[in-house]
Parts: sequence; C-alpha cells; structure tokens
Amino acid sequence: MIPIQGMYGFLHIAFMTTTVIFIWLISSKMKSLPQHIGTFLKVTALLSMTFDPMYWIWELRHTANISFATTLPLYLCSLFWILMPIIAFTKKDKLTNRIATSCVCTIGIITGILGIVFNVYLNQFTFFSFVPLRSLLYHVLMIMVPTVMWRTGYYKPKSLDLALFYIPVLILLVPCYYVNKFFGFDYCYFNGGVGTPLELFSTGMPIMMFLAIIYTSLYILCVLCFFCPMLIRAFKNLKNKPNIIRYNI
Repeated sequence: MIPIQGMYGFLHIAFMTTTVIFIWLISSKMKSLPQHIGTFLKVTALLSMTFDPMYWIWELRHTANISFATTLPLYLCSLFWILMPIIAFTKKDKLTNRIATSCVCTIGIITGILGIVFNVYLNQFTFFSFVPLRSLLYHVLMIMVPTVMWRTGYYKPKSLDLALFYIPVLILLVPCYYVNKFFGFDYCYFNGGVGTPLELFSTGMPIMMFLAIIYTSLYILCVLCFFCPMLIRAFKNLKNKPNIIRYNI
C-alpha cells in the first residue's frame, strides 16, 4: 500500500502527475500567445528570485540563524534564478543572454525534474509544510519556464549552444570547490552528495572521479535530450549535400 507522506508517497506522486498536466496546459496557452512571452519571462524571473529569501526568512524564524552549509546559492538549481534575470531583461542577441537561455532550457529542465523526483525534503517534513512545498514549487518553475521557451519557439538550439549551455555550470563549480574545501560543505556534491541518492554511488570512490563521472554524464544527458535532433538534421543535410550538387550540375 502506497504511504500518503514521504518521497513517492501518494501526495508526491499526485503532485508529479499534476505538474506534468499543469506545465503542458501553461505551455500550450503560451504557445497561442507568443506576444506575451517577454512579460511571462519577466514575471517568472522576478518570482524565481523570491524563493531563496523566503527560505532565509523561514530559517531565521525557526532556527534563529542561517545555515551557510545549505542556503548559499551554490546549487545547480540556483543557476535558474541567477540566470533568469539575464534572459528576461537583456537582448536576445547578446552572448550572455544566449548562454543563460541555453543553460536554463537544458540544465534547468534536467535539474528541475531531478529536484521533484528526488526531493529529499519529503522524507524530513510533512508534505503540506513550507520547506518541501517551497522546493517543489521552485522546481516546477524550473521546468515550466524552459518548456514554454521550447514550445513557443522562443529558444531554438544552435550548434554553438553545445558549448555555451555548460558554461554557467563550469563557472558555478569554481566557488563551490573553494567553499567546500575550506568549510567542508557539499555544494554541487563536492563531498559526495551527502544525504542524497548520489551518496550511495560516491561511497568508496575517489571524489574527483565521482565528480568527473556525474558532470560528464550530465553534459552527455543534456546533449542526448536536447541537441540530438539538431545534430541528426545537420548530419542528414551534410549527407544529402553531394546529391544536391550533382543534381544541380
């Protein structure tokens, strides 16, 4: 019998199901209103920036301090609210906008899904409490916004994006390395993903090997999920090009 509370309990499964339906309906609606995509991005960018401050306020009220081991914006998921203002408030032809958009539309979706499916807060708090609901809703936003950008055609992948989309991740890893080294934190899993499903995988493995595996795998997964159709089309065009030349001759 499926429990009501906890990860993969009834409420968690119901939430994931509702999320799929909700995001599909919202993205379908936005697809018919492409003229409002700019406003949509601005509103969601501002909304995304409130989730961390809300948690800091909650933490101060309940523990009288802020735990720097868990509340610094040094998670892969933090990239979403850091990059969204760049997407919403800079011109599309800017390189920084392209980097931010390609990252949110790839890394953002993957980490958003992982954050909902493997939400460890559900094993620590009841479902209808601030911490898990805040986390779940934030990750819904992470999936919804890039889905809208994909479905409306606001984001269309280019070959250069194969390099650009991973730049924010590589930049994030630099402060993570030093913060974790000096303070023993586990941002971006630099100490093996303590308390997450990755902890089982990292046990007994050299940490640098573990990090190389997960971040290489993350890159490959994004390429397979989001860039394969583009690469296949490019390959077909290249393959058919000699035939076109012969026909014209």
